[in-house]
Amino acid sequence: MTQPSTARGGGFSGWLVRGLSRLMLLLVVFAAGALAMHFGMHAGEHADLQARQSQVESLQAELARAQADLAARRSEAEVQAGTQRVLQDKNAELQQELGRTRDQLAFYEQLIPPGPAGAVAVRAFDIQADGEFLRYRVLLTRNAAPQAEPFKGRMRFVANGRSHGKAVKIELNPPVASA
Repeated sequence: MTQPSTARGGGFSGWLVRGLSRLMLLLVVFAAGALAMHFGMHAGEHADLQARQSQVESLQAELARAQADLAARRSEAEVQAGTQRVLQDKNAELQQELGRTRDQLAFYEQLIPPGPAGAVAVRAFDIQADGEFLRYRVLLTRNAAPQAEPFKGRMRFVANGRSHGKAVKIELNPPVASA
């Protein structure tokens, strides 16, 4: 006589094996689902982390460029400030020299008494370089009696300087048109 329980599946041990098999299958499916869910959630975080890291690197490169640009502009500003100081010092020096020259001119004007035709004085003088030439404007004044003859004269320019260590004096003549 065969036992009906063994014919159907082996009795308690068969039932236990089937139950354990199903339980193991359920555990494997659950573990696979949990792993898939875990990696799926973290895969999004990993991609987001990589995107943020790339953004941080881009911002760091932009910051480095901005810092280099700032350093260059600061350096340029320092050079300009130094140049401005030098020019201000030179301007002050030239102003002092101009004051001394005016004082000397006033002194010499006092020494030369006007003659019967009056005295001629330079009131203003402006000169500018124009290529190889010099352009100038001169304002002359004359203190003479109202009935005095009009002034007729000639203006000469003489340059004093040094050439190869020797003092030189050169008369500056107006340009002559070439034929």
